[in-house]
Amino acid sequence: MANLLPNEIKQKQGQDFGRRKFVVAGFALGLLLLIILIIAVSFWINLFIRNSGLAGLAPAVKNELQEAGALAERVALLKKIETEAKTINSYWSEPLVSSMVRKALVLKPNGIRVSGLVVERGVIGKASKIALVGLASSRNDLVGYVNLLRQDKFFTKVDLPVESLISDAGGQFVINLEK
Repeated sequence: MANLLPNEIKQKQGQDFGRRKFVVAGFALGLLLLIILIIAVSFWINLFIRNSGLAGLAPAVKNELQEAGALAERVALLKKIETEAKTINSYWSEPLVSSMVRKALVLKPNGIRVSGLVVERGVIGKASKIALVGLASSRNDLVGYVNLLRQDKFFTKVDLPVESLISDAGGQFVINLEK
């Protein structure tokens, strides 16, 4: 078969092919130099750290991190203790039920006999409540006792249901006290 391409085109194609080979070889060489540079820099930094005072910093930094972790554990433990202390404090917060019962019994006249009580213990932000249940010898003794409780100002609320006042001869009563 005859060569139909002129010699000038053949020469130009040969020159283009040579340039492409040169560009590819230059790109590969540049990439190789970049990789060598990265590896050399990492070795140099590693050698610098080992030979300088920065090597002594590594254990110190590790110790600081361990101390920070231990500190975080201590803070978590302190927060847990604080929450438990608040819970315990809410059970012992004022007003104490025992002081309420003691005050109610100190003011009790002879015509009143307390036979039981129901307690609703207050927590932080809520009042304690007690309900005194008993027998009154007369309605006047019961009304006098309720008036004594109201006048004392120890309790914030003294409530005597109307059902307790129905009988003149006295009888069972329930007094609700709140502090």
